[in-house]
Amino acid sequence: MMPELPEAEVVETKKVEPNRPLLVLGFIGPGLVGSIAVSHLVRELKMEEIAHLRSRYLPPVAVFLEGRLHHPFRIYATPDGKLLASFTEVPIPPEGLYPIASSLLEWAEGKGVEEVVVLEGLPVEGLPMERPKLCVAEEERCRLLEGKGVKMASQGVITGIAGAILNECLNRRLVGTAFLTPAVLFLPDAEGAAVLLEALNDSFGLKVDVSSLREQGKEMEKKLEEMANAYRAMRARERTGPESIYG
Repeated sequence: MMPELPEAEVVETKKVEPNRPLLVLGFIGPGLVGSIAVSHLVRELKMEEIAHLRSRYLPPVAVFLEGRLHHPFRIYATPDGKLLASFTEVPIPPEGLYPIASSLLEWAEGKGVEEVVVLEGLPVEGLPMERPKLCVAEEERCRLLEGKGVKMASQGVITGIAGAILNECLNRRLVGTAFLTPAVLFLPDAEGAAVLLEALNDSFGLKVDVSSLREQGKEMEKKLEEMANAYRAMRARERTGPESIYG
């Protein structure tokens, strides 16, 4: 008989010596900006996979990269132990939000994490006209970040696993911060991910190159503009109607 999967637990696969690390998280959300940003962070800083989270609430999905199987909810670390990062390619159902958030943060506290940053998109219709760098945190933390070019978001609601993580930070001795920016709702938004990573760079002195994300963002803007032009041309033809065969 197979053992039942736990509600949620972190399984370490490689030992790392933590050095009061910052934990950066990205999840499935508007424009996938959180997961895109953190996966890019992992690649650029050549972070190593050190653990994964397993849970009965995660969908039964197999993720493979370059032919190699990976757990869908992975945790990475830099060699110096100063930065941890985690993201997932799968959505988390409502009943799993708090068990997963609690398990992840309990593990993080055990590693000496004192601050958690969640990267998340704000859903908008169409292509955002502006991409402000916004933050949500306790008031004192927001004031510090405003001095680094990140504005405090006025009001709103953060739902899903990102919201559960931030709520759980309030119940623990953790500083919880969310960096937000408007994101295309139904398409992978590389430009939004780049903005979030720039906010992370500015706020914590990281040096993550986002030039490739910017190029992907320009390509998406170009394709969206082509689609919009084609749609406008089609609507114009519909309004004029078919040409008369009598001239």
